[in-house]
Amino acid sequence: SGRTALIPSRAKMISRIGTSRNRRAPARPVGDAFTLIEVLISVAILSTAVVATLAAFNTLLVALRESRDVMLADMQIREKLAEIRIGAVVGGGDALPSGGGFTGSDGFSGETRVRQIQTGPDGSNSLSEVTIAVWRNESGRQYSASTFVLTSKRGTESHAENSAP
Repeated sequence: SGRTALIPSRAKMISRIGTSRNRRAPARPVGDAFTLIEVLISVAILSTAVVATLAAFNTLLVALRESRDVMLADMQIREKLAEIRIGAVVGGGDALPSGGGFTGSDGFSGETRVRQIQTGPDGSNSLSEVTIAVWRNESGRQYSASTFVLTSKRGTESHAENSAP
């Protein structure tokens, strides 16, 4: 009879095991997890960083587009100036255009202005200022360059090239 009191009954052991499985895990200390406020602040900071990065990319794309336009405008101006110089050389110095509009490539249009500054005493040479302005048809931003062209019956020389966007 004393022996039975020391050994728990099988039913009691099963009930203890069953209740230990259903027990809740002990609560974690408060410092181990993120609170909802901390998560929301983190999301707000990350969102701000992403928006700032996208704005920087937009600024970069605008600068890249502007740089491309400046390069293309410079090419258009140089091409038109080369045409004027070649025409003056082939025409013996008398073939400088009086000016006028032109349509360039890559969506550019332009205008050439020629202003005679001085003619030699015997009329064999003259100094002219040639200004070439081009603009992109979409944006309307104008780029221009001026140069001085000395024409003579022997050909053409160019002096003091000045370019301004």
